[in-house]
Amino acid sequence: MNYSQLADDRGIFTPDATFPNLDANTHDYIALAAQAYLELPAGIYRFGVRSDDGFKVTAGVDFNDRNLVLGVFEGGRSSATTEFNFVVPVAGVYAFRLLYYEGGGDADVEWYSVDRATGTATLINDPNTPGSIKAFIERVGTPLPPQAPKLLNPAASAGNFGFSFASEVGRAYTVEFKNSLKDAAWQTLRTLNGDGTALPVTDPVAGARFYRVTAR
Repeated sequence: MNYSQLADDRGIFTPDATFPNLDANTHDYIALAAQAYLELPAGIYRFGVRSDDGFKVTAGVDFNDRNLVLGVFEGGRSSATTEFNFVVPVAGVYAFRLLYYEGGGDADVEWYSVDRATGTATLINDPNTPGSIKAFIERVGTPLPPQAPKLLNPAASAGNFGFSFASEVGRAYTVEFKNSLKDAAWQTLRTLNGDGTALPVTDPVAGARFYRVTAR
């Protein structure tokens, strides 16, 4: 995330993009909510938000869990940085939410991580930087067809990765994975029969994988 209302590269990172659905003009009293699942190994992290004006970053097991506030700035300010540390006790995929608002004048926001050893800042999910923290979002817009169920409640715990998906009675489902999107073929993890409930899936894997569910 690297936005400024005039796309004039006001922060740490370049190039800036204009805010979604706004042109490169001055816009007052705007707000933005961004949410994504972040994949985090266990450890201590430093995140930062550069903003003009305020922001709040929360995290939890899902996007409705907003009680854990990791970083916040309330009020108006010129473009400035707030950095904050937090601990991830167990490696997993966690739901993060960034709220941003701007009152009057200029507007910009950047969301990034900081290497605590070197001080190097990297945008969250920067595709051009190896090792950037990966972010995953739920698909919005046209609903997914029945034969491609949405994966629900992803979570990692004690060397396992789990999720569930909504099933339909009479359908047979195949859960497949890849260790890398560059792999030529998907591998079968499990086959399940739909019963109209959310079917749980557990994969005893320590590293990151990519999953899909198909039905017939």
